Amino acid sequence: FPSYNNESGTVILSTNDDTLIDAFTYNESMQYPLLNYVDGVALERINPDGPSNDEYNWHSAAESVGFGTPGYKNSQWVNPEITNDEITLEPETFSPDNDGHDDVINIHYHFDSPGYNLKILIYDQNGRPVRHLSDNELAGTSGSISWDGITDDNTKALVGIYIFYIRAFDMNGYIKSWKKTGVLATKW
Repeated sequence: FPSYNNESGTVILSTNDDTLIDAFTYNESMQYPLLNYVDGVALERINPDGPSNDEYNWHSAAESVGFGTPGYKNSQWVNPEITNDEITLEPETFSPDNDGHDDVINIHYHFDSPGYNLKILIYDQNGRPVRHLSDNELAGTSGSISWDGITDDNTKALVGIYIFYIRAFDMNGYIKSWKKTGVLATKW
């Protein structure tokens, strides 16, 4: 693919005999406004069946995928058939012992629209912060962030119950938050 101008441009998809398949005119103001830079940040189509010329059907690619997903499903793609449970932990009990079985706990997220920033803080059972996993990262509409049981001071977390505080906010000021629990276990 050719590189595209960041400020504005038009992308045309056509066949070899110049039959127009699709066209899209974009401008830099369509990028997510909280990004510090937009150089190398792709605009992704939210719904491939939605109209190309609808600027609300486009959003900046998620930070978690390197701001672009060439050749893969867009990070901001919304599947209207997915469940309403926006945040899940899997597995609920994990053992970070590097045996290849449940070594990490995955925080899965699924939002009904793009543009959410995610903050994930992990606390021990006494309420002390142990890990800042994500700090207002631009998320896709769905994805996962994993914790391997390592704390902010680069030590292995103790066996026990952990509280995952997840907060998501969008540019409209809408804030969602969840508290989930997971267990760090070990083999005896």
